[in-house]
Amino acid sequence: MPKYFFDSTILVDYLKGNQKAANVINENEWTITLLNVLEVAHIVSRDFGEEAGKSVTKHLFDLLAIPTRNDIDEAIVFRLQNRKLDFSYADALGYTYAKRRNMAFLTADRAFKGLPNVEFAEFSG
Repeated sequence: MPKYFFDSTILVDYLKGNQKAANVINENEWTITLLNVLEVAHIVSRDFGEEAGKSVTKHLFDLLAIPTRNDIDEAIVFRLQNRKLDFSYADALGYTYAKRRNMAFLTADRAFKGLPNVEFAEFSG
């Protein structure tokens, strides 16, 4: 089982050339959900063109974690309980997926600071 679940910002930082993000990605076992692939591919397509987005999809697809119905149910509850923090669906699902499996959720989103199973990436930006 992977050690980390990466939120989309970690992957976007990596694809934009952030060396610290590259080190974290290259030195650890990690996973993401289809929602993260969609987010990252959209951002890359928007910023670098459709072919770059398709390349991201191709490379990330093999790293997909498949959430269960219970993961989705817990993500819904988590998002509702934290609606003031306005977590994305992808982040809510990723966080609950990771938490249920005792994986660290690596994020640059300050709204997650202090939550269990979260490691905050100070290198983002």
